[in-house]
Amino acid sequence: MNINTATLLNLLSPKLDISAKHKIESLSVDNKIDIKTLLQDKSIRNIFDDLLKDLNVGIKNKQQITKLLQNSKHLFDFKPLNNNIEKIITQIEQDPKTQQKFTKELNILKQFKVDIKNIDTTQLKTNLKNNGIFLESKLLNNDKDITQDIKGILHKISDHIDNKTIDKTLDQIGYYQLLSFSNNSNYHPLPFRWDNMEDGEIEFVNDTKTNSCHISLLLKDYGEFNSMLILDKDKNLTINLNIEQDELKTKIQNNIQQLRKQLNLLNLNLSGINISSLNKQPSYEQKAYQANEKLNLSLEVLA
Repeated sequence: MNINTATLLNLLSPKLDISAKHKIESLSVDNKIDIKTLLQDKSIRNIFDDLLKDLNVGIKNKQQITKLLQNSKHLFDFKPLNNNIEKIITQIEQDPKTQQKFTKELNILKQFKVDIKNIDTTQLKTNLKNNGIFLESKLLNNDKDITQDIKGILHKISDHIDNKTIDKTLDQIGYYQLLSFSNNSNYHPLPFRWDNMEDGEIEFVNDTKTNSCHISLLLKDYGEFNSMLILDKDKNLTINLNIEQDELKTKIQNNIQQLRKQLNLLNLNLSGINISSLNKQPSYEQKAYQANEKLNLSLEVLA
């Protein structure tokens, strides 16, 4: 499997000394390097290992680091991932030579522009897998999907065009990588287009008993919307919704039966749907829709 030489050097730059840099450059053929061959060199493999470990070095209290990152997110002024990708695509397509050079990369980037109304489970999984959060792990494991990874693609493109949006997007991916490592979970920017969304992220946490998925949205029409989905080994599903505006809360309450029908395909048992208001204290009274009968619902919690 090959990777662009300049992209690889950029990724490893925090750890590279002159000797290692020359060693990598000596293995480059037509500005590309075979990862499998490269990782046979013990010193280079150690660089990959150190790069992955660095995020944990010195972090004695991961909860404090996680809280610091979450509380300071607004300072970064991150935009929805698909918004940045649309700007990058537009700039590339403005230059016919650049567009021809990056035809394959453009097709991959455009997959992240898919509208939420049209995205299916397979595409959603693919976009989550390739949104840059796992690039370094893919490099270490010689993953065949590395050429589809958006972080690697952005590094490759940045070698040829000057685009501040690319730098901002790479910073955003790095933020979610650090947040994932500090919290022992997987945080992702939402990898699809949704006109009503101003910001959004998704977190996956797996343990021995349950899988959980936390989705946090900022919607243009309805404000903040938080959902927690918890699925146990017996396929019992609990949904907790925390909503800013009462109008949206009412709409969801009025469509519970429709939700049941839409989720019925995966044969999950709904143990409860709890809907509460964001503007109340943590001890707020929740309005729960408990399953008094066996409900077969469907919701796939991605791992």
